[in-house]
Amino acid sequence: MKKFVLILATVLLVTCSVMFAFSACATSSESDDNALIMYTHTPFAPYEWKGADGKMTGVDVAIMSQVAENLGKKLVIKDVAFDSIFSSVAKGGSFTAGAAGITINDGRKKQVDFSSVYSSSTLVIVSKSNIKSLAALNNLSVAVQTGTSGDSILTQANSTGYTYTVKNPDGTESSETVKISADIKRWPDYDTIKLNLLNGQIHAVIMDKLPAESLFYGNSSVGIYPVAELPQEDFGIAVKKGNSSMTEAINEVIDLWLVNGNMDKYIAYYSDLYEYENGGTVMPTAPAGLKLEWNC
Repeated sequence: MKKFVLILATVLLVTCSVMFAFSACATSSESDDNALIMYTHTPFAPYEWKGADGKMTGVDVAIMSQVAENLGKKLVIKDVAFDSIFSSVAKGGSFTAGAAGITINDGRKKQVDFSSVYSSSTLVIVSKSNIKSLAALNNLSVAVQTGTSGDSILTQANSTGYTYTVKNPDGTESSETVKISADIKRWPDYDTIKLNLLNGQIHAVIMDKLPAESLFYGNSSVGIYPVAELPQEDFGIAVKKGNSSMTEAINEVIDLWLVNGNMDKYIAYYSDLYEYENGGTVMPTAPAGLKLEWNC
């Protein structure tokens, strides 16, 4: 009997130890002085969302989990309003970062520093109609997430006009400006935006292509349309200005994953996982050797 109790206690101890090691990356508590704080905003799959188990998951979570493990820190994830991430990082401590599929631009560089580029995207228009240009949004109701690059571009087009670069057939470049009068709807999260589009309360949405494909997966009533006027965007992780040690720690992970091909594998895996959790029929299998659990 004593031997059975001892074996049972050992099994429970090992089980609890494993659970703790692999669940530490999902905490939302700031009480631990040994924490690496990650500010984010969900949902923005495949970069971050709350998975079927209720825990944060996605490409950004994977990157920051590896960073935390390398630093011997516990990753603490704070899900906040997207437009508050930059001020939170700017006021944060030495082990603070913002990871939320964030586009690197000059305006944000005034507030924070950025890691290496780890993913690129293009902005698209999501609509029930065949809308393939900014000009076609004139006199329509268009939604954006507050504080995003889509918000900035639509605001410019709706005021002084949005100027973009055109590549001419002879190889030269020229500038063109599009000016519209649209009814801009700003919401803090894409779940609300999706609901309003599907219910017919708005005509279109401007957002990044890959998250749009994830968000509207399985919705045949809408189309996702590339727009020539909208630029390619580069994503980076935001770090407090001058915090070179944190930037270097993040770049170490990003640069390695870009070189060994794991970054593309993570993006593909988490895209497939989100689709599976939202009605897909095929459960994704991670490529051999792709790390999905971290001791942080």
